[in-house]
Amino acid sequence: MLRQSPTDVTLVVSPLSVIFALTLVQAGAKGETKSQINKVISNEATDDQIVEFYSNLAKITLTPTNGVNTRIANAFFMDKKFSIEKQYADTIKREYSAKVEALDFEQAKQAAETIDEFVSKTTEGKIKHFITEDLVSEALSLIVNAIYFKSKWKHEFSKDSTTNKTFYSSANSKKEIEFLNERDAFRNYAEDEDMEVLSLPYNDKSYAFNIILPKKRFGLNELRGKLSGALIQKLLAKLQPTILTISFPKINIETDFKLKEALIAMGVTEMFSDSADLTGIAKFPPLTVSKAAHKAIIEVDESGTVAAAVTVFKVAMATSVGQPMIRRFVADHPFIFVLTKDNNPLFMGQQKQLKQDESPLKVTSSRAIFQLLAGSGHFSDQSLFQELSSVISDILRACSFAMAGNISVNDAFLYAEMNFGLNMLRQSPMNETMAVSPLSVIFALALVHAGAEGDTKIQINQVISNGTTDDELIDFYSNLARSTLMPSNGVQARIANAFFLNEKYSIEKEYTDMIIENYSAEVEVLDFGQTKQATKTINSFVSKTTEGKIEDFLTEDIVSGAHSLTINAMYFESKRERDFSNGSSTKRMFRSSENHEEEVDLSSERDESRNDAEDEHMEVLSLRYNNTCCAFNIIFPKKMLGIDELKTNLSEATSQKLPSEPLPTVLTVDFSSEDDHRNRF
Repeated sequence: MLRQSPTDVTLVVSPLSVIFALTLVQAGAKGETKSQINKVISNEATDDQIVEFYSNLAKITLTPTNGVNTRIANAFFMDKKFSIEKQYADTIKREYSAKVEALDFEQAKQAAETIDEFVSKTTEGKIKHFITEDLVSEALSLIVNAIYFKSKWKHEFSKDSTTNKTFYSSANSKKEIEFLNERDAFRNYAEDEDMEVLSLPYNDKSYAFNIILPKKRFGLNELRGKLSGALIQKLLAKLQPTILTISFPKINIETDFKLKEALIAMGVTEMFSDSADLTGIAKFPPLTVSKAAHKAIIEVDESGTVAAAVTVFKVAMATSVGQPMIRRFVADHPFIFVLTKDNNPLFMGQQKQLKQDESPLKVTSSRAIFQLLAGSGHFSDQSLFQELSSVISDILRACSFAMAGNISVNDAFLYAEMNFGLNMLRQSPMNETMAVSPLSVIFALALVHAGAEGDTKIQINQVISNGTTDDELIDFYSNLARSTLMPSNGVQARIANAFFLNEKYSIEKEYTDMIIENYSAEVEVLDFGQTKQATKTINSFVSKTTEGKIEDFLTEDIVSGAHSLTINAMYFESKRERDFSNGSSTKRMFRSSENHEEEVDLSSERDESRNDAEDEHMEVLSLRYNNTCCAFNIIFPKKMLGIDELKTNLSEATSQKLPSEPLPTVLTVDFSSEDDHRNRF
C-alpha cells in the first residue's frame, strides 16, 4: 500500500482494515476473483486457513486487555431490494462477526447516515462523514470494515522532555516540529545494514509501535523499494532490549487513500472487472466492486496512541450487463398458486373465474377433519363427508404410484405433498377459483396413519410420503410441524392437530402417547351425546387456531354418532419481504375463459428483481415473505387459457424443480391479490 503512494507524502494506512474488508469479499468470491484476493492477503493459503486465521485475529483483537481499547467491526449493508445467498450471510456473521443489514438505498441520504453512524461509533467519532450519498447511490451493497485503537505507552514520555527540533523532509526541505525525547531508556531495538527499528510497547505488550528508520538520511524511497514483509518480520524477531537515547516527532496524520488503484497495482484486478465472480454473494445480478475507499488517522503523543481506519467496497451490478432485458409477468388469465415453507405446500389453489363481488385471491384458513364411526371403516353418510370421501378416495387412487429413480427421503415427501395438492386441484371443477391445503389434509392423514395397520397404513403411507418408512414419516412431519411453529421474522403460522373422542369409547394408550409426542396433538374426551356442546367445543378449537377465519365449520350432525373426530387446522399470516407500493394497483382485464373477461385490480411493479423460473409450458414467480423460507409461488401457464392442460400435465417433480432455485430476474409484475402487503391463509 505504501509503495502505491507518492514518495513525498506523509500518510497512514491500515493494512488489516483493508484485509478484513477483502475477507468479506473473498467469502463470496469464486474462481480467479478469489485466487487473486487469496494471493494478496495470505500468499495463497487455503480458504479454511484464511478463515481460521482472520477469524481468530478478530476475536483476539476484541478481547479486553490491560489498558488497550480496540475494535474491529465488519458489516455488509445491502439495498433492501437486493437478496444475497443465505450461506454467504451465515458465513460472514459466524466467522467475522459481520453485521448484515438491509437498508433502503433509494433513500441514499438516510442510508449513508446509518452506515456513517456505524463507522463513527466504531471509531469513537474519529472518522465521520466518510460515507456519502454518492457512495450509496447505485450500490447493491457496501462492504465495510472499521478499526479503532487506543492505548497508553507502557513507558510514557514526560511532557517536560518534549522539545522543538528540526525535521528534514529532503535535502531542500526542513521544519521545526515537536519531538518526543527520552534519555538512556531500555527499549527494544534491532538493525541491519540499511535500517534501524525501535519498538515501543503499549500497556498490553502484544501491541507495539515500531519505527523503521533508514540509516541513509534521505534513503526512505530506496528503503521502501527493498523492504518486504518477510524482511520486516525478520527484523522484529531480532528485537533486543538496548539502552537508547530516543527522539522522534509527535504524529498526527489523516489520509484518504486511493485504494482501488493500489489493489489493482497489487494484482487484485478481477473483482473490479465486469467478469468478477461474486456468485457466492448472489447469483444474480452479475456483481462487481465498482469503488474502493480507505481512510486512516493516527495520533501519537507523550501518553500513547489513538488510531482509526475504515475500508469500504461498493458492490454494484456489472456495467457490461447494462440494463438487463426486462421480462414481463402479467397474470391476467387463470393460474395456479402454491404457498410454500421450504418448498412444502402449505396451501395450493387456482385463480380461475372471478365473480363480480369476489376479492381476488381471497383464501381462508384450512382445516381437515376425518370422522371415525364405531364399527365402521367408512366416512359418515352425511352429504359433506360423502363429498369429502369421494374427493379423498379419488386423490388416494390418483396418488397410488411408485417414484422412479433414486430420490432423497426429503424429496420423496416434497414430491408426495405436491402431487397430493395437484390431485386435489384435479378433482375440483375446472371453472372455479379455489384453495386447498395439502399439508392440512396430510397432517390429518398422519394422525390416522399412526393408528392404522395393513393395507390401510400402506395406502396412506404411499400417498403422503411415497412409501418411506414409518420412522421417516413421523420424523419428517414432526419436524415440519415444529419448525413451522417456531417464531420467525414477521411470520405467524399455526399447525394444530386434535383427536376428539366420544366418551363412550376408549383408545389405545400407545396411540394417544404417540400422536401427542410426535404431532403435538390435543386429545380430548367429549360427551358426543351432548352434540351441541361438543360441536361448539371443537369449533372453538378450529376458530382459535385460525384466528377466527373459520367459524362454525362443524355441524351437530357431523358429531352425532361419531366414535371420534381427527382434526387438523392451519393458519398463516405474513407480510411480504418487499411490499408492493400502495399506489401500484391498476385496473386490467382478467380473461378467465374464451368468452369471458372482466376488469379487476392487479398489483403491479416495474423493473424489480424477483425470483423467477420457466420452462416451455409455464412460468413461476416466487414472492418471498419476511421469513424467506416461506414464499407465495404463482405457476402461470404460458398458453393464455392453458390452466386445465397445465393441471393435467404438471407433475410433482416438475412443480418442485421450478420453484426450488429460481433465479432473481428483473421483472415487470402484474397479478391480482386481495392485499398488496399481507397474505392471510
